[in-house]
Amino acid sequence: MIFCLRFMISPTKGHNDYKIIGKSFMNCWISSESLSKSIEIATKNILEQNFVINKLVESTEVIDNEDVPEYIEALKTKEVYKLFVSPKYETIKSVFTVQRITDKLKVKAILYNDVSQMFDTVDVYKDKFWKDQEVIDFVSEYIDNLISNEGFKILNLVSIDAIDFDEVSNNNQKYVDESVQNGYSVVLRKIDENKQGQSPLN
Repeated sequence: MIFCLRFMISPTKGHNDYKIIGKSFMNCWISSESLSKSIEIATKNILEQNFVINKLVESTEVIDNEDVPEYIEALKTKEVYKLFVSPKYETIKSVFTVQRITDKLKVKAILYNDVSQMFDTVDVYKDKFWKDQEVIDFVSEYIDNLISNEGFKILNLVSIDAIDFDEVSNNNQKYVDESVQNGYSVVLRKIDENKQGQSPLN
């Protein structure tokens, strides 16, 4: 019998690409006498590749599906594994100082971008890819298009960083969720020069 298993997995710190890949999927075609035995075989192989199993997403018995190359290969080799990776960092957070043209009010513009928008132009599997000029140009143009409609202009880029999806702070969670749903999220905050910190812009 051939069983098709789909696992959600994450790399351990011992994985060579720990710094650049995040939650991923491993599709497994296993020739075995039972589903439980096929899961045992696949689990052992995945752990040996320095991945942690987050959950078993799907498990089905495949019967005479000769249209699927992996099924045919599994009949011959007993085990077939296909890895589908996603980038470790799914959100870019950039902070700009911007100024309202009418009254010269300076504020912080905090932009959250969904990394999937950058797939066509940026190698998101490169270590610290968000430091590349292509990314800086991307977010700068993005925020400029957003704030210019509100009467603001960019003064300077203060910081740019990537947010690990598994380590999102409570302060960032709302905006990260919005960026995943909408492609971006932006918030403007006043700069209080007399006190530390920032207050929301009304």
